[in-house]
Amino acid sequence: MYHQTAPESIQALFASIAKNYDRANSIFSFGLHKKWNNKLIHAVKNAERLLDLCSGTGEIAFGFLEKNPHSEAILLDFCAEMLSVAQVKGKAKGKEFCERFEIMIADATAVPLNAECVDA
Repeated sequence: MYHQTAPESIQALFASIAKNYDRANSIFSFGLHKKWNNKLIHAVKNAERLLDLCSGTGEIAFGFLEKNPHSEAILLDFCAEMLSVAQVKGKAKGKEFCERFEIMIADATAVPLNAECVDA
């Protein structure tokens, strides 16, 4: 059962919707999430290495990488199923694209990275 203050409950909720998350996000936001994502991607356009916290299926990180062909990204999320969807999406873009991102299962409240290793 979902409880908003229980991390494992939140993980289970996102795990249950991972395969349909992109479509649901598009429906629930009336497609506006793409505009919001593009605005964010534009704001970090000069970054060499992006940390996408709570990256889910990688939509922001992959959009960033597509617009910045020499940059890298770290996709961090605490839901393995969401990152599994991201991994499949990334692989579909080809080997060279896959070499530019890293998947990391971790909690955004305790990021296991030094701040200096990313630009944005």
